[in-house]
Amino acid sequence: MAPPTPARQRSYAKLESRLAAATPPPLRRRRIARQAGTYAIWEIRVPARRRIRVLLNGGTHGDEPAGVEALLRFLEQRRYEAWPEIGFTLIPCLNPWGFERDTREGPAGHDLNRAFRRASPATPEVSAIKRVLGRRRLTCSMDCHEDCDAAGFYAYELPEVSSLGHAVVGAVGAVGPISPDCLVEEIVPVRGGLARTDELRPQAGDEMAAAMPPEGWRDFRAFVEAWPTWPLPIYLWHRHGARAFTFETPTALPLDQRVGMHLAAIEAVLRALTQTP
Repeated sequence: MAPPTPARQRSYAKLESRLAAATPPPLRRRRIARQAGTYAIWEIRVPARRRIRVLLNGGTHGDEPAGVEALLRFLEQRRYEAWPEIGFTLIPCLNPWGFERDTREGPAGHDLNRAFRRASPATPEVSAIKRVLGRRRLTCSMDCHEDCDAAGFYAYELPEVSSLGHAVVGAVGAVGPISPDCLVEEIVPVRGGLARTDELRPQAGDEMAAAMPPEGWRDFRAFVEAWPTWPLPIYLWHRHGARAFTFETPTALPLDQRVGMHLAAIEAVLRALTQTP
């Protein structure tokens, strides 16, 4: 006999109701895929006159709800109105099946954030984002995550293509604690609230080293080409030219505080992009 379905921790139907109420015209809401035959994955478009294009993503990992809630409040509170020059694309919850069950992976048991190099029939959610974005150029992307082991906020930034991380950390520090210097997953060094991905390259495993030419340790694009499992920000930089960020909040803090940290991080980047005081 099949094992019982896990008890649902959250209601995606309630989330969808809030999303529908928060997206009146001229905002555009459309379903881009169905997950597990049941759950709609929604894309929200906020139009703008200028060609500054920003992607906001949340809920790739179902057990990381603060990013989902932050993007909902970004819409509900009409925070996008502070930046009329920016055209926003939001995917508030990429993994609704995992969101309801409080689990990291999607229904096929795959970590969606390790499948952007090569999507498969087991990761239709990833294929949906790729199809929606097509060949569109993006100015910037921000991906909202959480870390159950973190003592404070930290951000991944691609230092080879952006230098806004310190402004992000400064803004978030007014809302909640910043991570002390540490190693994430015993591999990625975090210093001053920023994950130093540039320092990770020399530690790459044998699988990457075998595929990488000698100059790859110094050339960021060659490093990415040899990376077998891209997360979303790497894909967005490589395919769409986006200055890509990942924000991580500590799940031990209250949800409202974590949401506030995500919103502070997002708005710090938006201020920098538009040079708003």
